[in-house]
Amino acid sequence: MNEYMSIPEAAVLWKTVPEVLHHECETNRIQGAVRFGYRWMIPAEAKCPLAIVLNKQHANKG
Repeated sequence: MNEYMSIPEAAVLWKTVPEVLHHECETNRIQGAVRFGYRWMIPAEAKCPLAIVLNKQHANKG
């Protein structure tokens, strides 16, 4: 059985805001993310999208 997490759960795990993850889901940047009605569900084993990782690294520089 596939385990999924919601956007708010993933936002806490990946230390970002839900709006960013919603955009990443809408633009198919989170592999395996599926939409159920108006909610996005992200596979529990999904990796944090590269754009979020790079943005965090940039923010930490200064």
